[in-house]
Amino acid sequence: MHNKKGVSEVITAVLLILLTITAIGVLWVVMQNFINASTEKIKTGINTLSIKLESAQIENTDLKLRIKRVPGQGNMTSVKVILEDETGKSDSYIQDFSLVELETKTMTTSLANFDGIDSSKIKKISVLPATKSSSGKEFVGILSSEMEVGSIGSKFVSDKGLIGYYSLNNNMKDYSGNGNDGICTISCPTPTSGKIGGGYLFVNGVNNPINVQGIIQEMQGPNGSVVAWAYPKSKGYNRYVFESNIGIRTYLQHHDDPVNGFINSLRVVKGSSSTVIDLISSTPLNQWYHLTLTWNSTGTGSTYSGTMKGYLNGLPDGENPKLYTDNSLGTSAYIGSQGNTPTKTFDGIIDEVRVYNRSLSPQEIYYLYKYN
Repeated sequence: MHNKKGVSEVITAVLLILLTITAIGVLWVVMQNFINASTEKIKTGINTLSIKLESAQIENTDLKLRIKRVPGQGNMTSVKVILEDETGKSDSYIQDFSLVELETKTMTTSLANFDGIDSSKIKKISVLPATKSSSGKEFVGILSSEMEVGSIGSKFVSDKGLIGYYSLNNNMKDYSGNGNDGICTISCPTPTSGKIGGGYLFVNGVNNPINVQGIIQEMQGPNGSVVAWAYPKSKGYNRYVFESNIGIRTYLQHHDDPVNGFINSLRVVKGSSSTVIDLISSTPLNQWYHLTLTWNSTGTGSTYSGTMKGYLNGLPDGENPKLYTDNSLGTSAYIGSQGNTPTKTFDGIIDEVRVYNRSLSPQEIYYLYKYN
């Protein structure tokens, strides 16, 4: 019995020694891998890399990030972008993008790369430097810079294709930089408080519109958008927030025509076909509405056919999209009425009118609504 017990104790001791040696071996492999990885990471210089997000803009379905590299050693080969939406969800994407010290460049990445969030409601943008080691392993640095979309405001939407921007803040100037200033000389609307700063008060039957004819030639193309804030004070027949002439019918309109089924509606109209999207009926008065019309078409000369979309308060209408046709060129454009016709003047306040020669994306429209 004593011999058997002694053998058993020896076997147990040997097993314990073997287990200990194995554990030490495993631990050494783990530590060696950690040391090697740390050494490899240090050699890349990732710990000294830092970048700054200087600006961010959305253009259609792309995100354009202006990034500057601050002083620090290391070979930067890519950038990790983290987007967070209004619900708190986040998603990230690493894109090849190199910068040398003190260099500033614009990186363009598709919003489709961030399918884990609602890209129409981005709240925060963060950027981190990244680099690849000689073995091809990618290392991401510390958080370098982040930006709240709300702090960017309307500048988050690219000005590409902006042919007329009328803030209507006590003047009729075009702030797009194209010099297409508005004009009104007789029975003009009155400056007042607007949605953003100042706006203009139009009175139906009294005021003439603001003539913005300078933009009409650039509106002749196959694609475009018109955006405006409107504050209706009363309802009536054929009242215009924005109007290009009868030829191409590009309207943002407040219209009450119960006989034909339009009951105090805010609507958008496009084309010689007079295609209508009714954004809201029985519109409550004395409150602000964000109206948007976009169109995409094909054609040449004065003949186009395509689709139009309407948006109310940043959201697409359920009737989107609708087909329309144009068969003539326009020669005029107005804010507040159809031509110099006071009976067709909008009755209320108009503010922040934007006209583009490209079709804005749903994301861009939402951001203009929320942050304008």
